[in-house]
Amino acid sequence: MDAVIESNVIEVEALMKKVPRAFKANMADALDHSTRSFYKKFYEERLQGEPGVKGSRGGIFNRFQRQTIIEGKVVNLRTASKQRGASVAAISKSSDNPMEMKVEMFSKSEVARVQEKGGKITSKTAMPIPLNDTARAMKDLSRLKPMKINGVMFLGRKRNFGVSSKPELLFILKRSINIRPKLGFYKTWDEHQQRNNEIFSDAVNKTLQGL
Repeated sequence: MDAVIESNVIEVEALMKKVPRAFKANMADALDHSTRSFYKKFYEERLQGEPGVKGSRGGIFNRFQRQTIIEGKVVNLRTASKQRGASVAAISKSSDNPMEMKVEMFSKSEVARVQEKGGKITSKTAMPIPLNDTARAMKDLSRLKPMKINGVMFLGRKRNFGVSSKPELLFILKRSINIRPKLGFYKTWDEHQQRNNEIFSDAVNKTLQGL
């Protein structure tokens, strides 16, 4: 009888060691999955609209990062799907306690901050503010000419219509502009909570199924 009890104790101890390891690994994977899922939602739902927040190469979305802290040092998490294993491993090292592992999502971009919270942008020199889609698509403004109309400065170009010409106004020049809140980073995070709950519930179930 004593031998049976001893055998069971050994099995239970082995199980108790196995559960934390499996739970930690699954939680680290869930943290990585959750933050990736959020950024996908953020990009697809918030960065496909008007200029200023529209996703583009080198644009606002590329300024957002994910990171974790390992022994006081910041570790940037990789974004490529083929490198996901490296991100999960880094998250797992961020704490011995599975419930204290963290992933930080942030942007140091001042433009992103203003687009999120709204505010006033000022400049010592006049800023060209696009007036239409043609202007928004332009990359080179060097060929445009300043034009003053009713005391307001524009950038534009002349268009010929028979014997008369009419300027095509593309940008208005301003030293300040008010930006309304429109990025929706935090709003998207709130809307992502149901998916977050599903991801972490799956992590718990996966741990239990592996016992």
